[in-house]
Amino acid sequence: MFRLNVFFLLIIFFVPTYVCFGFDADHLKQLIEKNKCIKCDLSQADLNGLHLRFADLSNSNLQGAKLIGTYLTKAILKNADLRGVQLKGAHLGGADMSNTKLQCADLKNADLFEVNLTNANLMGANVYNTNLKQAKLEYVTWTNGRVCSKVSVGNCDY
Repeated sequence: MFRLNVFFLLIIFFVPTYVCFGFDADHLKQLIEKNKCIKCDLSQADLNGLHLRFADLSNSNLQGAKLIGTYLTKAILKNADLRGVQLKGAHLGGADMSNTKLQCADLKNADLFEVNLTNANLMGANVYNTNLKQAKLEYVTWTNGRVCSKVSVGNCDY
């Protein structure tokens, strides 16, 4: 009897925690149908390879989402939470990613040509072979924790 009560207590405490970490299916549907989802919860969502050009994901939670090879050209990701996101080979040219949280994100081989990353946090992110040509890096917290200067474009100047 004691083991059964402990089992039910564990379920009560841990199941709701697990449920809270998934994305909102209605938010995903809204993004697909309208190409716009402001303040949405898309954490842990699989968005690999989707064509989301010009999408507005301002202030959205995409923590841990999979965006490998996704087309986000000219997308608005202002103030989005992209911590731990997989953006390998993603196309983000011209996107507004100002004030984004990109800690520990995987940006390997991603195209960030002319992206606005002003005030973004890239601490611990993988930027190996990432195209940052003409990217605005003003006051970006770089992968090593140092802050880029106001005039940083394409390269992080300290």
